Order: sequence, then structure tokens, then C-alpha cells
Amino acid sequence: MPAVNTLPTPIPPIPPPATDPAMLRCEQLVLNLAKLMAIYGVPAYRLEEAAAECARRLGLKAEFFATPTAVFAAIGEGDSQRTHLLRLEPGEVNLEKQSQIDAVLRDVLAGSVEVEAALARLDEIVAQPSQYSPVLMVFAQATASSTAAVFFGGGWREVIAAAVVGFVVGVLCVLAGLDRRMARLMDFAAGFAAAFLASALASVMPPISMPLVALAGVILLVPGLTLTTAVAELATRNLASGTARLMGALTIFVSIGFGVALGQQSGVFVFGSASAPPDTLGDLAHWVALLIAPVALTILFRASMRDLVVILPAGILGFVGARFGAAGLGPELGVCVGAFAVGLASNLYARLADRPSAVPLVPGIMLLVPGSLGFQSVTAFVDADTLGGVQAASSMVLVAVGLVVGLLLANAACAPRRPL
Repeated sequence: MPAVNTLPTPIPPIPPPATDPAMLRCEQLVLNLAKLMAIYGVPAYRLEEAAAECARRLGLKAEFFATPTAVFAAIGEGDSQRTHLLRLEPGEVNLEKQSQIDAVLRDVLAGSVEVEAALARLDEIVAQPSQYSPVLMVFAQATASSTAAVFFGGGWREVIAAAVVGFVVGVLCVLAGLDRRMARLMDFAAGFAAAFLASALASVMPPISMPLVALAGVILLVPGLTLTTAVAELATRNLASGTARLMGALTIFVSIGFGVALGQQSGVFVFGSASAPPDTLGDLAHWVALLIAPVALTILFRASMRDLVVILPAGILGFVGARFGAAGLGPELGVCVGAFAVGLASNLYARLADRPSAVPLVPGIMLLVPGSLGFQSVTAFVDADTLGGVQAASSMVLVAVGLVVGLLLANAACAPRRPL
């Protein structure tokens, strides 16, 4: 029997890193673009497509793998491939900076800008201060909460109370941005403060629907948009990013719901107030709120005020489409109709204006996302209403799926020129 060779297989040498300065700068540009897109709220499927397209234009062989907290980039091929890990904190959607990044991407793809100039422009985008002050952001939060109270069927007392609660939550958001430890408790703290303050206001200006006021006060922290993005990523086979984002959204739902439950019980114990059904305002109030809400969302998503001319029609289009669709097809399919209308209009805008479709799309679908259903599901489970929690959760999933299907149909009917 021949002897078996037991010598270990030699380990191939590690290939030396690229030494061409021009290619290294091209790599740096692609990596910076990918990281900034992730920080400013671009979904994984759009990020990977945009970064890969930029790499091809620069003559690089590259593959990307994006998650909510990291971006992996493998550049090169064979033994010379290098893998980069870009670790990042999940950022908030910033539509103005997405537009600026898209402008850089457009010029790179067109070959009208040098690599060094593109890198310098990206540095300028990062260094550029926010166009809206913290005070304005707080007032926008209060305005959005008051309009949400109208959409949820509240009366004038709920609208005023929701504005007060939204203002306080907005202040907490600004303070949380200054301290990472406080930011980790933000969801719970906001839920507790909203419910406790709603109980206090119910004792001062009764009758008030405390659950409605608490929900309206934290509505922009409820991750309905995150849930919709997660479903969209799962539908586009970005399974890792979609699953991670979905679990993150569920964690936020639970944190806010637990805070609201504790705040409500504490408020009733201290103030002894009781909730009451709201006096719903008429249709005119809904249309007024529909005109005001896009202004607040423009500020909160940090879009430029000049984009209000497309954000306002997108919001109205989605609301009207969902209402007419729900009248004939039910609420879940009605949302699909509204999402299709907003998505189609946003993609047409992107093609005609050569700007990101996200500018009108994100504020437009905010009026459709199922955040309130997720909140109701969590609070029902906390109150030991298992059946109500399951029903609300199933409705939330169906609405989210309807939204995503509508957006995918819009992309199939009229795709934007570039991934963003």
C-alpha cells in the first residue's frame, strides 16, 4: 500500500494590495458612495445597484452586500480580490443629501467629473450642516403629530393634545441626538412620556382619547417606513438586510409599546383620568391636514423646501388613491393602489427631472405605511388582548405587503433612470 502524503497543503501567499494610486482613489470613491448612501437612508437593493454601477463605470470589478449596520465590498477578482467592511450606525432618511449624492453619482456615470473632484464633493456633503434648526424640527414634529390625530379620527381636543405631546417627543429626540446612551432608550422614553402626558392632558381638558393622543405623539418614531423597507428588501431577495431591518422594526415597536403601557398606567395612577371616545372631525379637516402634513414631512425628512412642489402632490395622490382603492377593494388592496400611484408618479418625476425618486416617494408613502397598526398590535398584546394583537399584526403585514407590491408594480411600469 503506498504511503499517504500527510504534509499539509501549502497556504498560498496573500496577494499584495493594489499599488496603482488612480485605482485606489477609484476604490475610495466607490466605498465612500456606498457608505454615505447607507447612512442617509438608501435601501439595500438600491444601494447595491448604485454602487455596482458606479464601480463598473470606473473600471472596477466589485460586489456589494449591504445591511442596516454595515456594508461589505469585495473589489477585484481572483487572488487579487480585497474585501472591505464599512461599519456604520443606522442613520435617518435625509432626502436632500440623497439628492446631492445622486448628483455626484450622475456625474461619475456620465464621466463629467474627475475622481478627486467627486471625492471632494462627497466630503462637502458630509460637512454640510443641516438646513433645518433643531427648533424647527421640534415644531415640525408637533405639526405632524397634530395632523396624525386628525387622520386617526381625533377631535379638536386630541389635535391640540397631540401637538403638545409631539412637541415634547421632538425635544426628547433632539436631546437623544446629543447622548448615545440616551438614544438607546429613546423609543421607550418617548412612549412613556407620550402616554403619561396624554393622561395629564386628559385630566386638564377632558374628554380625550388617551391612546389616540399617545399614538399621534410618537407616530414618527413608530417604524412603519422601516417595516415597509424591510418587506421591500425581502421581496427583492436582500434577505439579510430585510430580516435585520424587520427585527429592528419589531424591537422598536415593542420598546414604544412597553413605554406607552407603563406611561398610561402611571398617568392613570397619578391623575386618575380616564380615556373617552373622540369627537371625529369632518372631511374638511382631513383635507386641511393633508395639505399641512407634507410640509412637516419635508422638514422631518430633511428635503429641500423647493421639493415641496412635488412632495405635496405625491402625498395627496397617495391618500386619494388609497381612499378610492379601499372603497372598492378593501383597505389592504386600497393601499396597494395608493402606493402604485405614488410610485409611478415618483418614477416619472425621476426620469423627467433627473433627480432621485425617493424625494416625493418617501413623504408620499408615509401617509400609507402601517405604523399605527403595528403600534396597536403591540399595545393589544401588552393589555393581554391576544386576539386583537394578532388581528392588528396580520393587518399590518398585509398593508406592508400591499405597499411593496404597489411600488414594485410602479417600478415595472416605469423604472427610474438610475437606482436612486
